Amino acid sequence: MLKQALAQQDRQTVRQVLHNICPQLQFFGIPGVVPPIRQITSDFQSMDWDELQGMAAEIMEKLEEALEEVADVLATKF
Repeated sequence: MLKQALAQQDRQTVRQVLHNICPQLQFFGIPGVVPPIRQITSDFQSMDWDELQGMAAEIMEKLEEALEEVADVLATKF
């Protein structure tokens, strides 16, 4: 949903998706994702689109890395 919102340059949906997942990401303690999410959710209307898109791409990259780490742990420890 986030990728689709970015492709459509839909600022409101980008904000909504990130706002909704932020508490779960805080709970899991994924480093480096909460501060940029907070910045996007508070500045989404005035933020330069390229900056917003770049920050969202970095967030998705960190989430994909975290997912790979979880998959590795599950494959080797369980």
